[in-house]
Amino acid sequence: MESAGDEGAKEVGAARRLASWYFSNNDCNQAVIAGLKDLYVSRIVREMREQGIEQVQARHQLRLDFVLSAEDRIELSSEGVDEWLSRSVAGSSLPETMAALLEAVRGQYNSAGAVADYIAADPTLAAMVLKLVNSSFYRFPRPINSLANAITIIGRRQLRLMAIGITVMSFCRHISEELLDMKAFWMHSIGCGVICKNMMQGVEGADAEHLYLAGLLHDIGHLFMLQEKPALVRAAMRLSETEDCPFHEAEQVIFGFDHCELGSRLMSLWNFPPFLIESVRRHHDQQGDNTETCIVHVADAVAHAAFPGNSGSLRLPRLATKKWERFRLDQQEMERIVRKSVPQFQDLMGIFI
Repeated sequence: MESAGDEGAKEVGAARRLASWYFSNNDCNQAVIAGLKDLYVSRIVREMREQGIEQVQARHQLRLDFVLSAEDRIELSSEGVDEWLSRSVAGSSLPETMAALLEAVRGQYNSAGAVADYIAADPTLAAMVLKLVNSSFYRFPRPINSLANAITIIGRRQLRLMAIGITVMSFCRHISEELLDMKAFWMHSIGCGVICKNMMQGVEGADAEHLYLAGLLHDIGHLFMLQEKPALVRAAMRLSETEDCPFHEAEQVIFGFDHCELGSRLMSLWNFPPFLIESVRRHHDQQGDNTETCIVHVADAVAHAAFPGNSGSLRLPRLATKKWERFRLDQQEMERIVRKSVPQFQDLMGIFI
């Protein structure tokens, strides 16, 4: 009969084997990788204790087996991103509420009442906005019971961007889950957004709410690839695994472009704010870049390690040492940010998923 200590050692050993595979295509600073591995192992051990070792291992293996099973007959995409967008994605009409909110962001309307009216026109959106404002994400000392009060406290622009994020999540839910569990996708996206916010909380000149939205929407292009061409996405996942190359590079081979370019072009068509377009377009780049893009890159990796969910890639996206070095984010600081993020992540999961 195994003791609790034996069982615990078994869980840790199994989690470390999964971590070795999950991080195997990264040659970033080894102290960074070690810190992320520890976050990942801690999370997987918790899952194993809640669900059982065999179930957690089986879930990972089933996904890998599905992706690597007998190849479908694939013809590589011959369309450029412009043709692809004009044929399929550009035809997706925005919800009326989101179109109005984006127009308000561009126009910098002065009327707080007009912003409240846009949001109040969609009762579900209004309710979710108020839940978010009253969550641990903001930690206000007393309840906020009206949109007008929310605008007074957090500002019109922040509230508009918050409502846009909520609307995009609702708009992008109706996608086949054959290759990607949509709950898992939004879990990862929420985790990335929360890490972005907490990395820059209190940093002079940083807008934490804007960064949350950038993290939340950084993989939006992947959803439209899944919606339009799931067989090609599966081919890219297979190529990434068999050739040990980053998923976005495999997308470039299969599609001729990646989810970063598609997502940013989609946001341009929809007239999203420039900072969001740029952070989506460059979040997998290896070279140093503007602060917002670097934050999303780092937060993406921390969220993959520390929180459940995934973005579609079978392994941790390849990390850029230059982007990590901008923040001097050692293991102790990563763990502090994750601890601060956990209750916010749990609150947002309760609101959105």
